[in-house]
Amino acid sequence: MTISLTVILIESTNEITYGLPIMITLMVAKWTGDFFNKGIYDIHIQLKGVPLLEWETEVEMDKLTASDIMEPNLTYVYPHTRVQSLVSILRTTVYHAFPVVTENRQNERDFMKGNILISNNIRFK
Repeated sequence: MTISLTVILIESTNEITYGLPIMITLMVAKWTGDFFNKGIYDIHIQLKGVPLLEWETEVEMDKLTASDIMEPNLTYVYPHTRVQSLVSILRTTVYHAFPVVTENRQNERDFMKGNILISNNIRFK
């Protein structure tokens, strides 16, 4: 971000000679801001509740496997599922995105057709 802001400032002033002083100033400002609090983008991510994986994990998480965090009873839908079934799935689960699968499991690549967010596609009263 510091480099892109430097480029924007150089382009707007049309002076390449100020490139190094602008870069140093922005780096010192960034380091000072990071020393006292988190970045503004990190604060907005936390305020909005956006799920974000951190760069470093906790020690306990290194011992986890995929089966430890997977949903044991996976709900999935077929490409030609009736709307009534989709509405009942939405009412009985807390999730709003479900994998779309086919009945033909001959070829595993064709088994998983994708993921669909059905809560945005179905409006019910």
